Amino acid sequence: METTLLTFIRKNEVLRRTGLTRSTLSRLIDAGDFPPGVRLSERIRAWQEAEIDAWARKRVALSYGSSR
Repeated sequence: METTLLTFIRKNEVLRRTGLTRSTLSRLIDAGDFPPGVRLSERIRAWQEAEIDAWARKRVALSYGSSR
């Protein structure tokens, strides 16, 4: 059996990596256009680093695809 290490990042790091504001992040999550993250406890939400990276790659691909 293969073990995959999951790396979680918190909201401030998600915002830093994506350049989104808190309100835009919330709007994208509500619209289903951004991974909703994982509730680690009652007050803590985090995102899998791989999901954020995949979202960013998809946005880049869409951006290049629409400009041609």
